[in-house]
Amino acid sequence: MNIYYNKSTSVQLYTTLHKTQHDNVAIKDTRLEFIIPQIIPIIKHTIQINILEVGCNTGNFIYALKSYLESQGFYNIVYYGIDLDKMAIQIANEARDKNDSNVMFKNMAAEELKNLGVEFDIVIGFDIMEHLIDPNMFCSQIYNTLKPNGLFLFAVPNSVGITETLLPYHNDKIITSAIFPPMHLNGFSTQNINLFAYKNNFALKFIDTKGIFDVSILELCKEQNIDKKVSEFIECSNDSTKAFLQHYTTLTGGGGYMRCVFKKHERDKR
Repeated sequence: MNIYYNKSTSVQLYTTLHKTQHDNVAIKDTRLEFIIPQIIPIIKHTIQINILEVGCNTGNFIYALKSYLESQGFYNIVYYGIDLDKMAIQIANEARDKNDSNVMFKNMAAEELKNLGVEFDIVIGFDIMEHLIDPNMFCSQIYNTLKPNGLFLFAVPNSVGITETLLPYHNDKIITSAIFPPMHLNGFSTQNINLFAYKNNFALKFIDTKGIFDVSILELCKEQNIDKKVSEFIECSNDSTKAFLQHYTTLTGGGGYMRCVFKKHERDKR
């Protein structure tokens, strides 16, 4: 993983793009809309809050989250960001206000979190677990660093989403829900995520499949679509119908992107 993140030309290019867009609201997408309703109840009833983002890259989301929460009057929060990408953390630290002691960025792996000596109320991780060799070990690290009843909020591809179902695995395609080493090593879905939570001593508190581009992807990849009737229907649909199809896909758990909240349960000591 260290070789991939610190030697790969494509990763360095991706990090550079993030740097140029450090203050671009567009890349902050819908993550705040997902996170805020889940964490506000904790923040309101806790004197001091510690929030960690695993895989923070150059810190864009941490600053977006901090800015929003401070606009709502919440200043009792310390934000931590960790990432394996040395270049990304360097950029994050260069952009950080040196007088702001409530934001910290570290080049480290989740396995090293114990070295921080911090217990977290909230841990956030977007598009991480599908890349891991052992996501159970990763969840164990998160569990150990969370306070009792702490939350782990994350997003992963939904491997049983509509695009994954209708577009064949063997063809080249622009979606990334499938397992395809060396990038995606694990597949998570609405069907297995509850068991994954249970195995790692978490309770599944929230799940949705917030799709945005599923119908558009099916339209773009119409030649690859297994079901030609679906392709023909989408092709002749107007924007209003396509929007409804996307809404219905999301509502029924068929979106290609799955967002989850795990709540820490104390392990049985017996």
